[in-house]
Amino acid sequence: MPEPASTLASLSSALENARRALAILERQAAGFTSLSTPVSLQIELEDKRKEVADLERRLGNAAPAETPVPGIPAPATPDGAAADQHVDPRKLREAMGTAFNKSDFIVLCFDLGVEYENLEGDTLPLRMLSLIKYHQQRGTYSQLVEKVIRERPNLRESLH
Repeated sequence: MPEPASTLASLSSALENARRALAILERQAAGFTSLSTPVSLQIELEDKRKEVADLERRLGNAAPAETPVPGIPAPATPDGAAADQHVDPRKLREAMGTAFNKSDFIVLCFDLGVEYENLEGDTLPLRMLSLIKYHQQRGTYSQLVEKVIRERPNLRESLH
């Protein structure tokens, strides 16, 4: 039996708020290296990621399959996040290195909610590597791949 619309709206609102909070926590964590991130921030990030995953699961189970829920992406297709999760990070780094100049990369970082200046490295390739590591550590690697492909659709074939 599907959940009432009010429950779906409430879950959707809670998910949106949790995602916003998670984005803020991830921006805060971006200012640290993986070894220097305060324990309290690491715990908050883990808890918020679990909350987001739980809300996504609950919304996925509560909503009828044919009824899209605002704020919830459609299920992954073979060309979507499921396939993007398996993109070789080395290929992604190489593709980004050829497709993005410094200005484009700074905009990409901004769109992803990551401060370019907080990425490790003195050169653009090292900062690209740092961005990839950042997303891998936070379990958001597929989002990075999706964004890169949205920005540079011609890279899709070379990444898969």
